Amino acid sequence: MTDQNQMSASQSCALPDDKARRMNRVVMAYQSPADRIKNFDEVMSGYTRDEAIREASRCLKCKKTVCSEQCPIHQDIQGYVGAIADGDFDKSLAIVLEKNPFPASMGRVCPQTCTSKCALGKKGQSISVAALKRAASDYGRVTVNAGTSTGRKVAIVGAGPAGLASGFFLAKAGHAVTVYEKEQVLGGMLSTEIPSYRLPRDQIKKDVDRILGMGVDIETGVTVGKNITLDELSKKYDAILVTVGTYKPVFMKIEGEDKQGVVHVIDFLKEFNLGRRPWVGNRVAVIGGGSSAIDAVRTVKRLGKEAWLVYRRAREQMPAHIDEVEEAEQEGITFHYLTNPSRVVGDGKVAGMECVKMHLGELDSSGRPRPVPVSGSEFNIGVDMVIEAISQEPELISLLAGSTAYRISKWNTFEVDASGMTSVPGVFAGGDAVNGASTVVQALASAYRAVDGINNYLRDN
Repeated sequence: MTDQNQMSASQSCALPDDKARRMNRVVMAYQSPADRIKNFDEVMSGYTRDEAIREASRCLKCKKTVCSEQCPIHQDIQGYVGAIADGDFDKSLAIVLEKNPFPASMGRVCPQTCTSKCALGKKGQSISVAALKRAASDYGRVTVNAGTSTGRKVAIVGAGPAGLASGFFLAKAGHAVTVYEKEQVLGGMLSTEIPSYRLPRDQIKKDVDRILGMGVDIETGVTVGKNITLDELSKKYDAILVTVGTYKPVFMKIEGEDKQGVVHVIDFLKEFNLGRRPWVGNRVAVIGGGSSAIDAVRTVKRLGKEAWLVYRRAREQMPAHIDEVEEAEQEGITFHYLTNPSRVVGDGKVAGMECVKMHLGELDSSGRPRPVPVSGSEFNIGVDMVIEAISQEPELISLLAGSTAYRISKWNTFEVDASGMTSVPGVFAGGDAVNGASTVVQALASAYRAVDGINNYLRDN
C-alpha cells in the first residue's frame, strides 16, 4: 500500500542500502484490487514474524517518545515496538495490554495518529505501529488475571470497545463487573459497523474472549431503559458506567429523503454485518467522507453493484484514513469530490440524486475551508439507492427512561466532570456517550478516564 510520507524512487535510490531500508516500511502482502472486490476476506495479510522484526527494527528509539504523547491512550509504543525488534512477541503483547485490551482489532483499525509525530516520517515512512500491534496479537501469548476481589460491583451499559475495555480494567482492579448489551453480539461497532475485509470476526472474538476470561459477566438482549432502568441498576451496583454507541442516525434533511431506497449508513452496515443481507440497489451513492462512508461504498462494490461516493469537500479533507481512501480508489470506486446533494428525486422510490458542485471558501470552526455552492452547477446522478453517512449520535432518550436528573449536551451526549461522572453521583459515562461519534481509540481514552474515576469513587465511598 502507498503512504502519504513515502519517498520518491529517486530519493530512495540515493540513500545507502541500510539507510534506505530504515526509511521505508516493510511491505505487507495484500489482496490485489481485482481479487478483493469479489470477496469479503481480509485485504491485508499481516506481517510474518521476520517481517515484523525488520519493521520494528526501523524504530529510532527517540529520547522523547512523542509518538506515545500523541496517542489518545498514551500507549507505550516504543516499548512494544522495541520488544518485537528483540523478537519477544510475548513481552510486546504484555506491554500493549497494559493500556489496550483490543490488540487484534486495533492492530487493524487504529487511525495511527501517533505516526504523525514519528521522526522517520519527516523524510521517509513512519513506523507501521498498528501492524506491529497486530503482530504482537498474532504471535504473542499472555495471560491476564483479575485482581484480588474488592467486593465492589460495577455495571457497564454497552458491550462495545469502550465498555468491554473498561470491564477489563475494572476487573483487573478487583471489581465484579457485569456488562449489559441490547444486541446478541459483542464488540459494538467493531462487530456491527466495520466490514470483515477490514476486521475479521475471529479477531474481534479473540480480543473479547480475553476480556471475558477476566471474569467479566455479560447480559445480552437487555435494553437499559426498557428491560431495566439506570435507577434500578444503581440499587444493585456500587457504580455504573454508560458507554452506549452512536446508533441514532442523523440525516441531511434534504428534499426526498423519505423515498424508498434512502437509508442511513448505521442501519445499512449493521444489517449487512449481522448477516441479515439488506436490499441493495444496482446504482448506489454513499454521502460522506468518514470511515463509515468508505466502509459502505466498498461493501456495495463487493456486492457487484455500481458505487459512488459523494463528498462536499476535497480529498485531502476527508476524515477517513488515507489508506482506506486509496484502497477504495484502487477498487474502482468513483469519487465525486466538492459535491453536495441537494435533493433525492423519484416517484416514491429513489430514481436519482440532484447535486451541486462546491468550491472551498474561508476556514470554518473545524479549521477546514468551508464548502460553498457554485451557482448554476446543479447536475443529476442516476441512482436507485442513497446511503447517508454524514453523522450519528447516541440514543439517550430511551436509555434515560424519562429521567431529567442527567445533564445532556446539545449534541445529545452526557455532560461529565473531570472524573467522567455524570450529574448523578455514582453514574459515569465514557466513549461515544460522551464524545459523540469518534474513533475507537478516542472512545477508549474517554472510557479510561471514567475507569479511573470509578476506582477513586469506590475507594472514597
